[in-house]
Amino acid sequence: MSVFKRIMMGFVVMSTLAACEEQQIPMRDKEHAQAKKQVEDVSREDVPSNKAAKYNGKHLYGNWIKGESFLLIARDQVSNFTMQRITRSDYEKEQHFEIAEPVDNNLTGILYNENQRNRTTTFTLKLNEDYTELTITMPNESPVTYKQTEIEPEEFNPTYKWR
Repeated sequence: MSVFKRIMMGFVVMSTLAACEEQQIPMRDKEHAQAKKQVEDVSREDVPSNKAAKYNGKHLYGNWIKGESFLLIARDQVSNFTMQRITRSDYEKEQHFEIAEPVDNNLTGILYNENQRNRTTTFTLKLNEDYTELTITMPNESPVTYKQTEIEPEEFNPTYKWR
């Protein structure tokens, strides 16, 4: 009978441990989900730096025009852009920039040298509410407001060539 009691006790202990383990699994999953949420919440803080959430630029890139000045903004990579000013007779070299502080329609851009990736200058971009106007303010310059256009760079300046 002693062997039977030992087997029964072993069975009871194993059943109890199994039941405890089944209760622990949902608790671990819940703790893991809470920890993950806390990490996500911390990463969404509005920290003014180039490590802030990247702006995807869906309203920013495109063709913009103001009188005799045409602005072409293209996506360089996922979060980097190029900006090129074009006139009727000439065009400037592409400028590379990234958005560092997206806040609604007000954006802070960082121009950088393509080869060295050193920060060179910051500027502001502001889109109006319906995303049809873009105001760019470079340091020590007056703001310039461009309107969105369907005109292609080659139509504006026939000598323009894509990179």
